[in-house]
Amino acid sequence: MELRYGIGIALVGVAIVVLSAFRRNPVGRPVGSFGASPARSGERPVSSEGGLRKKTVAARSSQENGSDSQIGRKRKGSIQSGKLERWLRYSGLPLTPVQYRAMVAGCIVGIYVVLLLIPRLSSLFQIVVAFWAGSLIASSHVGRRVKRRFNAFDRDFSAFLLAIVGLLKSGMNIITAMEAAAERLSSDSMVRAEVVLMLERLRFGVGEEHAIGEFAQGIDHADIELFVHALLISRKVGGSLSDTLERLSRQAKRRAQFRLQAKAAVGQQRGSVWLIIIILAVIQVMLYFQAPELVLSGLKSDGGFLVWQVAFIFIFSAVRLIERVTRIRV
Repeated sequence: MELRYGIGIALVGVAIVVLSAFRRNPVGRPVGSFGASPARSGERPVSSEGGLRKKTVAARSSQENGSDSQIGRKRKGSIQSGKLERWLRYSGLPLTPVQYRAMVAGCIVGIYVVLLLIPRLSSLFQIVVAFWAGSLIASSHVGRRVKRRFNAFDRDFSAFLLAIVGLLKSGMNIITAMEAAAERLSSDSMVRAEVVLMLERLRFGVGEEHAIGEFAQGIDHADIELFVHALLISRKVGGSLSDTLERLSRQAKRRAQFRLQAKAAVGQQRGSVWLIIIILAVIQVMLYFQAPELVLSGLKSDGGFLVWQVAFIFIFSAVRLIERVTRIRV
């Protein structure tokens, strides 16, 4: 009875996760579809710099495609689904929100089935661990992809900006300067790949402002908004673009340095938590060799084994809490 009760709760939870993925946005298109959109409105978090950029690109796109009402309705879609869609796009994985939730559900069911094979585990422990571990495996995989793409782009972005500054001062226009600066980078550079993609859009007849607005839309990098914003404003009102990009390059370098410092400081806090856990594990091993009955008696009795399961849940919760608290975005 207890086994069937646990399986029933797990399947109900998985069904809720999967069915919640099939919500549609007000336009009628599945939230996870990756068709070409006329603008980038709603794709990135709204900021003081990025807001004007998105308004400029959205206005330009609506004039070209006559889709003002559709863009207005799209902005009123589900915020949570929109964040998940952006996150998946930043990872570079060909996944929709529906497919991602299905992957999470599959991980949860798989881990729960494995836990069912372990005797004496309580149903509550199996359900909690299955949901936590299943969602953690899926989110960690996507998160590592997002971070890897961010690091690959950030590695060459500052040098790319400095190269553009020098080419602009020599008399080139911005598109030619971006193409020439990208050619100086390595063939596997993420920045170079994004510039090539932008040039392909221009060759296919996409407007220049729209192509610039779509630059590096699949990279979760804060300085991209500032870079594209500077290009669009320079086209509208003029000004010294080379000086603006030079200041942006210096800012990108300072961000990278501060990011390394923050990572080192946060690493010490996370390391202290793991050190405490290791010390506790060593104490348990030493206690087992000194007095085995003190450890084995707790594992043999049902009440003691339940205490071990609850302790594991609390330790896992503490580790996840520390990771979230020390997660700094620069």
